[in-house]
Amino acid sequence: MWSKTQQLRSLGISKVGEHASVSEYRLDANGLRILLVENHSAPVVVHLVLYGVGGAYEGTGQSGFAHLLEHLKYKANNFDETLNAFGADNNASTGHDVTDYYVISPSEHLKTIISMEALRIRNLPFSDADHAAEVKVVLDEIAKYKKDPDDALTDKLLAKAFKVHPYRISVLGSPKDLKASTAQQLKEFNNAFYWPNNATVILVGDFESLAALEMIKQHYGVLPASPEPIPTVDTVEPAQNGERRFTLKWKDEIEPRVIIGYHIPEATHEDTAAISVLAYALGSEEKPDSILYKTLIESEKATEVNAVNQENVHPALFHFTATCQSEVSPDEVEALLLDCIEHFKTTPIDAELLQSIKTFARKDTAIKRDDLKSFAEFLAESQACVHWQWRFQVPDLIDAVTADDVMRVAKTYFKKSNRTVGHLVAPNTVTTFIPESDDDAQNLEPNLAPIADQNSSLTSDFVSTSDKTRLRFSFNERVKKTVLPNGLTIVAMSTPGTGTVSVSGFTRAGELHAPCGQSMTPEIVAMSLPNGTDKISKDEISKLCHEMDALLAFEIGETRTKYAATVVKDDLGNYLSLLGEVITSPSFKLRDLRLTKSRFKSALKDCANDTAEMGILALNQALYQPGHLMRRPSYDEAQRELASINRDDLIQFHSKYWTPSATALAIVGDFDADKVLDFIPESMKKWSGPQAVMLSAPVFTLPSLSQRINLEMAGQDRPDIVIGLPVDLDRFSGDITDALIANSHLGGDTMMGRLGKMVRDTHGLTYGIVSNFSNLFIKGGTWDIQFATKAADVDKALSLIDNVWQEFYTKGLSEEQLAREKSNVKGKFAISMSSTLGIANVLANNEYCQRCSKWLDQQGDRFDKVTVDSVNAAIKKHFDLSRSVTVVAGMK
Repeated sequence: MWSKTQQLRSLGISKVGEHASVSEYRLDANGLRILLVENHSAPVVVHLVLYGVGGAYEGTGQSGFAHLLEHLKYKANNFDETLNAFGADNNASTGHDVTDYYVISPSEHLKTIISMEALRIRNLPFSDADHAAEVKVVLDEIAKYKKDPDDALTDKLLAKAFKVHPYRISVLGSPKDLKASTAQQLKEFNNAFYWPNNATVILVGDFESLAALEMIKQHYGVLPASPEPIPTVDTVEPAQNGERRFTLKWKDEIEPRVIIGYHIPEATHEDTAAISVLAYALGSEEKPDSILYKTLIESEKATEVNAVNQENVHPALFHFTATCQSEVSPDEVEALLLDCIEHFKTTPIDAELLQSIKTFARKDTAIKRDDLKSFAEFLAESQACVHWQWRFQVPDLIDAVTADDVMRVAKTYFKKSNRTVGHLVAPNTVTTFIPESDDDAQNLEPNLAPIADQNSSLTSDFVSTSDKTRLRFSFNERVKKTVLPNGLTIVAMSTPGTGTVSVSGFTRAGELHAPCGQSMTPEIVAMSLPNGTDKISKDEISKLCHEMDALLAFEIGETRTKYAATVVKDDLGNYLSLLGEVITSPSFKLRDLRLTKSRFKSALKDCANDTAEMGILALNQALYQPGHLMRRPSYDEAQRELASINRDDLIQFHSKYWTPSATALAIVGDFDADKVLDFIPESMKKWSGPQAVMLSAPVFTLPSLSQRINLEMAGQDRPDIVIGLPVDLDRFSGDITDALIANSHLGGDTMMGRLGKMVRDTHGLTYGIVSNFSNLFIKGGTWDIQFATKAADVDKALSLIDNVWQEFYTKGLSEEQLAREKSNVKGKFAISMSSTLGIANVLANNEYCQRCSKWLDQQGDRFDKVTVDSVNAAIKKHFDLSRSVTVVAGMK
């Protein structure tokens, strides 16, 4: 019997080290770094591969190449189609320093994933036609990005703050460079950077390490190391010696924005920890105990504020952003932002706040382990900055930070001479954002060699997802359900050894419960809950949440409000006590109501200039008549409603709908589920209120014929299109599974749906196109298709969609297509169980539908019983676009 060391030696693999259950290995022949983290809590595995290349590595005329190449790698070897067949979730992202590709999948398919990812490092079979289509897709992505004022403002800040370093150029690239690029140039770019010795493979989840290493050796091991040194970024940004300023004139009448950036060191610098503490202390509009909140939100000068600390390979930027309140000038908001940073130059950080930040930093690392994908990303982010062990050291680094350190970094880096200030304004004269000229940029010229000719083909080990994907436990055997005398439902399940516990809850108090003429009351109530009670202030709530690294956010839906969080196991009682106090006894103070309404007013103004939002609203008003339960108010009507809402309205709504019988909590994690009631606070046990109000499905009428609405919006050149109709379908419908499978096949995923393959992949007319159901908890909600494209391409795109739909509607799915969709949906269900929070969310949704836990165990059986005939019957019943409404929002 060979020892593990001997087995590794026979594979040509060396073990480099181990820390915090993470093992590092290296393929000796080509230098590939491998990080393995076994976690057998669910039959799921995450494969993430990280490459040392991003936007900063592009030469003159190559801006956007790293990102475009990331797109083109999905053209290889039917990548998406193979993964979609077993429900894998996959995507990629390109930053300035690195590019990463992840797949999260049922663990039985790990060998297939490894073989495919290894093959597409060097094998790039995309054609000139593929390249041309994907350039159009990326150009559409750029247009989408530049429609967002906050994204455009950040881009402008980088372009102004950096003069020579490639961080000044957007990762998306310039349209000019992308249009001029060729497929061969992208293959040459690939040949400079995509080699095993410039890559890190990260596996987290359900696998045996030795078996995984054998797979990696088999597929990655055949690849050589780079014949030439990997190009590096050597450009050094000179010190900034004076304040820089700019004004960005926006095209819409939105609230002004302010952004202020300061140059800071690279992530590995000894001052990074103190700068991170400063960012935590400055906070955001979501942290009422932070200085930014107190200075700008409570003073009613801004509706949104945030501090962002960039931790990059090279010196980057720390920046503040703020959205001004109506009638407040950017100059006034800028002055207040600067006051916030000046505070830390002269006043030591509060000792209690500093300790709270240190406690948060330690718990944050533990909580990231709860989710397989989050932990893989945690390792990738650390490796991208310096080394995968670095982020494990961050809690110790932050623990060593003193009040003097915080004051010192504030004085060192947050100087006038080191800052760049930008204002975004909405003048009467409509202008469009034009990026700063690149003429003075000194970009890198990587040493590029032509790519070798390869004719490799993929031999996939793919087999349909089988019963092996099923969870290794029975919900019915492990879930404990208790209904308290007051009607509050508790569903609990133990997952020993995770070190964390997740809570997922809901209350039947959604948008459709709104009183007549008060459509925003349910959401304002939900937003107001963390603003304090008679016993605990919003500052104290914010501080407690920060120390637990726990969310206390309430997400409003059409029929319910949801809330969820993950905490370390020792904080379960504290979190439930805080949650109980907040949902049972909110104070609804007048000052907080005024602040909340101000934020709503600003958001409504932005929505009124957003083509996507206006398109959805126009569809809603075309499908539902005034007075209908589903109908939304116009933005003018919403502004008037908002002004009329008062504190008594919030109290009345909360008293009627936020009741124990309308509420359920799912608690999953490292605790004894048999003793779950020991953790339920007295505030929840003694909570009282009327019976839950159950909504009745409204009557609706399908349009007799299809119709199109062109919604003109000044200054827009990239319309958003939404096509929809109401559906007689909910979670209790007998054909709900058939309808979900049919939608998944048509447009549930941009990359794999019929719509995406035609409109995006073949013709390059949009960055994304999806079809979905807006609400399946009550009949009468909409099924719709959403996408955006250039104004000149609208009619062509709509014609293509009609052609795809006609074939889908008349021919339906084949047996082979149905088998793949079944496998896809089963795999996705398994993947949703990759964390305690994922399991808690599933249990909460199941309880909302008033189903027993045994129903979850039978999920796979229900999909197995779906037939081609039943799916195609559901298509005929629910997907008739000949009776739909099409809204083109932003068409001139």
